Amino acid sequence: MSFNHYAYNGEPALSSDPKLHSTKFFPLSERIILDNERCILCSRCVRFTREVSKSNVLGLEHRGDHMLVRPAEGRTLDDDPYSDNVIDICPVGALLSRSFLYQSRVWYLEPTPSVCPGCARGCTVQLWHRKPEWRLKGLDERHNTRIQRVTPLENPRVNGPWICNKGRDLPTLLDRPRAEQALLKGAPVAMTQAIEAGRTLLDQAGKRVALVSSWGSNEELRAFRNSLGDYFSCFVKADHQPAEGEVVEDDLLIRADKNPNTRAGQDLFGTAAAAIPEDTDLVLVWGEGVDFGTLPRGVKILFLGSWLLPENGHADVFIPISIQTERRGHYTNFEGVVSAFEPCQPRRDGVIDAETLFPLLSAPGGSASGGGAA
Repeated sequence: MSFNHYAYNGEPALSSDPKLHSTKFFPLSERIILDNERCILCSRCVRFTREVSKSNVLGLEHRGDHMLVRPAEGRTLDDDPYSDNVIDICPVGALLSRSFLYQSRVWYLEPTPSVCPGCARGCTVQLWHRKPEWRLKGLDERHNTRIQRVTPLENPRVNGPWICNKGRDLPTLLDRPRAEQALLKGAPVAMTQAIEAGRTLLDQAGKRVALVSSWGSNEELRAFRNSLGDYFSCFVKADHQPAEGEVVEDDLLIRADKNPNTRAGQDLFGTAAAAIPEDTDLVLVWGEGVDFGTLPRGVKILFLGSWLLPENGHADVFIPISIQTERRGHYTNFEGVVSAFEPCQPRRDGVIDAETLFPLLSAPGGSASGGGAA
């Protein structure tokens, strides 16, 4: 209103000093842009890199009204794996996330409490997605359900008020192409037919091995043990390994184990086997991280997965299962702290919750109700 007043025949401005213009969009990193005309030089971002992440990549250059926040010489915020936290602590919105910029108004979104599955720390987070009352009607329905951004959910027992950048990138991880079709040796079948075929495999096999997912929730792990644990030699595997260029571990939050529920899995089933015995008849693979080429030649494979992978068609039976954002549950981090996550997306058509699937595979009349694992 004041702009219109002075621009169209209003009283002249009381200030005669010229406006101070500065860099409007300065790239601090591949992830963050700085609007210096908004910046009030509170130095909170600088202090964060010195006192919390200890990367020391930001500083203040020049003096007086020419002072600017800038990266240290020869460095950028890309060198700090916690850099996106400065966006949260900026009091004026001068630090902008490239991935979220111009994507959505924040009042169109609502948060769902969840747990970051990126490592064994199990940081609690908020997953932001579109409110039902602000639903988009003219675009793909997935625009209404996809995760728009991730922010920390403060938890003094686990991550305090911070998360690493990998946690911020969860939308990319969770938006990968999904598997929504049950398969028998690569041929599409109904879910009931795939479950029946899985029961037959379990019933016919003499020596069975299960490679249990370290991304399964506490509830899913217990359901597997209660329904199928007596019929398999069970070993917990690492679904994910550190990616190239990723910080493997540090003294703040990041853990070398890139899986959220290894602790709970190992408490129930023990650690992974060095090698699967050659006389194994059936291998149940739950989740990612298994090279089928390393399995014994000719072994039958029952594969439970969520993503569109080449291995889906190579398994004797493939059953698509839901992901973390489609169900509720708990993870136990490496220190034994249990944290809950809630669903924020509808379960895809054609998939089933693992917790529901395991009792069906062990149901009488065609399951492993006969012999046990050798």
